[in-house]
Amino acid sequence: MKTFAFTFVSKKVEQILGFTSEEWLSNPNFWRDHIYPEDREFVLKYCSEKTNELSNHDFEYRMICKNGAIIWLRDMVTIVYENGLAKNLHGIMIDITNSKKIEDDLNNSFNLVSKQNERLLNFSYIISHNLRSHTSNISSIVALLKASETEQEKEQMMQLLVSVSDLLNETILHLNEVINIRTNVTLTTESLNLKDYVENVMKVFSKQIISKEIKINNIVPNDLLIDYNPAYLESILYNMISNAIRYSHPERKTIIDLKWITKKDKKILQISDNGIGIDLVKNGNKIFGMYKTFSNYPDSKGVGLFITKNQIEAM
Repeated sequence: MKTFAFTFVSKKVEQILGFTSEEWLSNPNFWRDHIYPEDREFVLKYCSEKTNELSNHDFEYRMICKNGAIIWLRDMVTIVYENGLAKNLHGIMIDITNSKKIEDDLNNSFNLVSKQNERLLNFSYIISHNLRSHTSNISSIVALLKASETEQEKEQMMQLLVSVSDLLNETILHLNEVINIRTNVTLTTESLNLKDYVENVMKVFSKQIISKEIKINNIVPNDLLIDYNPAYLESILYNMISNAIRYSHPERKTIIDLKWITKKDKKILQISDNGIGIDLVKNGNKIFGMYKTFSNYPDSKGVGLFITKNQIEAM
């Protein structure tokens, strides 16, 4: 109990880990050394605490097999008493890798369904809120049109009606685009040169880049290939670079950086600029919302980032 030294290991261990019981017993630190590194601190601390409390314990953790594979074990440990004194520990290890995989698959499915339901509810709210606003405006204008007493009043109401009708049509087009993104389950992907796509999008904005003396640092490797949908990649880059140009700061030259970085084994395209920015404390949870705008610019519609987010999630 004091040293955690193993005095007996069943030959069954070879079927689970690939190591023989002799290999296990020949190394005093075998158990500790073969606990999966991310679990080791928790396992050793938990076992020490429970043993000091003279408590039986039942816990799960990962170990590394002889062939390098990682398996999940359930370890059930009981205190063994001799003459009323706690002397040893008796443990039974069970390979629960398959049940863990099933559990993870179920959790992933549950999380996916939960996220889809959340997006569906949000989208339903967006549809009802925005369409209701437009239809309410149309109803009000029609009522005013009926009550108009002069041709001039009628003409003004008709112009308003046309304007609101155009906005309604634009909203429906936006909503339809999002629906197409969310329901397209047959997206094709190709091997695309990322730097080439960035440069192609920059050509679209060449006039603004030259006139505003915008500096773009495209620090993406020349030979970097990614598997992506071409239309979505172009749209995502267009929206990000377009925003960086549109919301540039009036008191400094615009700089846009595009970098390919790795964080925690994840490869990331990082796009940053020195524009007017967004107050993340106030609006951090609204950035990707539909029709959410954070400036007084007349052409801000709050659609670009919403569509960009949906395209990225669809991929």
